[in-house]
Amino acid sequence: MLLWDEKCVALTNERISDFFEINLNSVVSIQTVWEAFKATCRGWCSNYGTTKQRERSQRKNKLMLELKNQEMQHMRNPNDQNRAALNYT
Repeated sequence: MLLWDEKCVALTNERISDFFEINLNSVVSIQTVWEAFKATCRGWCSNYGTTKQRERSQRKNKLMLELKNQEMQHMRNPNDQNRAALNYT
């Protein structure tokens, strides 16, 4: 969850401050600023979540490839060293 990600929360807090500092006095209606903020905030969260999901997926794929390589190495040469490397993975 994004709310548990301290980096996301800190980044969002910084962006919120910047957003209101820049936009609060730029239009007459506070409702317009609020609606723009909600849309912008949704974009930030969506972008951050997608990036984190992509990073997790890439890490998972890398680990799966490493595991497959260790299994193949163990199948070709089943010795204690290969088994230890496979258990470590």
